[in-house]
Amino acid sequence: MFRCHTERGRVLPLIFFASIFHLVNLPAYAQSKGLAGTDFTLWQQGTGPFQVTDHFISNQTGLVLSLYSYPEHLANFSPNFRGLKQDKLPFSPDAFQRWNLEYFCEPDYALAIFEKRAKHYFYLAQLRWQRSLYFDQANNRIFLEYRHHPRDGFNPRALGKLKKAEDPSLDTGLSLSFSWGYAAQTVDVTLSIENLSNVKRSYQFAAQDAAYMWFPNQAQLDLTPFLYSGTEPTGDKYMLRDGVPQLLAGTYYPKEGVFSGFRSMAAILPDNVTAQTSVGTAYFYLLVPPAIPIGYQRPDYQKLRDFGDLIAASQLPDTDLINRYVAFSLENVLPKQTCILVFQLVMGQTQPNSDLNTTLKTILDSAKP
Repeated sequence: MFRCHTERGRVLPLIFFASIFHLVNLPAYAQSKGLAGTDFTLWQQGTGPFQVTDHFISNQTGLVLSLYSYPEHLANFSPNFRGLKQDKLPFSPDAFQRWNLEYFCEPDYALAIFEKRAKHYFYLAQLRWQRSLYFDQANNRIFLEYRHHPRDGFNPRALGKLKKAEDPSLDTGLSLSFSWGYAAQTVDVTLSIENLSNVKRSYQFAAQDAAYMWFPNQAQLDLTPFLYSGTEPTGDKYMLRDGVPQLLAGTYYPKEGVFSGFRSMAAILPDNVTAQTSVGTAYFYLLVPPAIPIGYQRPDYQKLRDFGDLIAASQLPDTDLINRYVAFSLENVLPKQTCILVFQLVMGQTQPNSDLNTTLKTILDSAKP
């Protein structure tokens, strides 16, 4: 069954309360998106073609994919995942009051490129992306893909805009796809990196996020980090492993039973490429260029070429940030070679102040990319 709603009225901030709005059905929009016949609810919030947020809501899990059409730096690259409590399901715009659960906010994904003696760092929201959104009606699954080719250039209104003469050449083709099933508490993410230059390169990539977890908190209050190797919890603060094993790091808000994190899953690599993986919680944002005005950066990390040194430096407790991350290092990528990395976003709710291990083990045992 398909449900689609729109909210008409003033643009509301990220953390907001609903007022009384006129609601209309949008079957034509749903049909154009390929969503008709699925069990997701689409709620369009905002007014005008450039001030609408599309919320794709699972009425089984309460997970919500939010896509912005404004401002430009968010519309360009910003899949958010928030949520609704179980007692608020199925979703009704008339009963909506505010968002409570924040699993993942705007993605602070970053990429570093090393060639010969040169080092380049990119915040992925700086790039101009081509976005595709479609639905597998038979399997109730949403597919969201972002593609970037060097000819696409940089987003002119992105945070930390570079002067044109200073824009470094990425010379890398990127594809980042999100696959999410209606009843799933995981989102499968596939990253493809193609070396389009004519020289051998190494890459480091970090998917990371420092969500509040619970609104209206305006800080990461009372969050508890967790770390899993395979499906078993560990007492480590972070993990660094050769290859791409299954590792999970995240945060838990016990008071409300909310949890989310990143899980490394698999890789498809040329035989000559060696990989390392790390998951954990860091005290600053990994690989984000200092020019990006998001705070919690340490410019001295750009002196660290070694992946292990970078991860070790991220553990120095000199800030109050709790940044969940999964990071990968790819060495010796030859010209025209492509590397594929697979990781997951894991999120959901359990009973407040309960032991998280049983819930996570069930999810991890069943979640396959």
